[in-house]
Amino acid sequence: MLIKKRTKPLPLQKLDALISRLHPNHPNLENIKKDAAIRYKGYIGEQKVDYHLERLTLPCTIAHDIYIKTEQQNFQIDTLILTQRAIYIIEIKNYTGTITFDTNLQQFIRKHDTKEEGFHNPITQAENTKQQLEKWLSQRNIHNIPIHYFIVISEPSTIIRVHGNEQSIAKSVTHTANLTQKITTTEQSHKNNNLNHRKIGHIITQASQEFDLDITRQHNITPHDIQPGVQCPNCKQHKMKRQHSKWHCTNCHHTSKHAHIPALNDYLRLIKPYITNRNTRNFLKIQSRYQAKRLLQSANLTYNQKLKAWQKNN
Repeated sequence: MLIKKRTKPLPLQKLDALISRLHPNHPNLENIKKDAAIRYKGYIGEQKVDYHLERLTLPCTIAHDIYIKTEQQNFQIDTLILTQRAIYIIEIKNYTGTITFDTNLQQFIRKHDTKEEGFHNPITQAENTKQQLEKWLSQRNIHNIPIHYFIVISEPSTIIRVHGNEQSIAKSVTHTANLTQKITTTEQSHKNNNLNHRKIGHIITQASQEFDLDITRQHNITPHDIQPGVQCPNCKQHKMKRQHSKWHCTNCHHTSKHAHIPALNDYLRLIKPYITNRNTRNFLKIQSRYQAKRLLQSANLTYNQKLKAWQKNN
């Protein structure tokens, strides 16, 4: 049973919005596009794993994109699978080329084309996540649940090599196509367990928040860099004008009733988490404060009396 779907990550949504609203000659635009490309590649890799998990026939609860905040250290899980016998942490990696696990020197190396570089060992990261999840569950009186983790390499052409203890790496590292078999085999070692996986899954997902990054700060973007306007859903130009209760594109003549909603979302993601009536008029390039109010209401935003501004419902 899938109780938390995978959606496009918020940082990637912000990057998409930012790319569409920066001047084509902005000096940071190329780096922003590279950042978006890397994140898209990872997102596609996660979707590949999701597709293979549909073949899992065990009674289970599945939740994607878990992000738990704690007083000590936050932790993130790409996919969490809970069965009647155990919990499985799935960490999805989109490495290409050749990756090498060196168990003697505790190194992780990737070689792509002629470039060789070291990365944080994903097994160490997964082990830390496991310990954090165990502690978090224990604080909620959920004890003695077997927790396993798998590092899943989403690109089938990636070559996995090991220097040292191959058996220890083979236990937790796999390509996507082998994941369901790994889980099914591991289940056999916990035959006597009978966990309420749905209840535990709901406890975890209710505590999960959406992972976010300050993308504009990360790429040194100011509000003045972000171009206003309503984007045409057809030609993607920010050249829509409000006429007779519709948006009309001056470039391709496409019309839309709701083109202002993505524009307001862009403002809330990139500039501030709330927007005033005046900000709305400036960003959507309209004149009437009454029209701005109607558009804000149609975008399902709520007026915050304290801020004297509109924001998304929590």
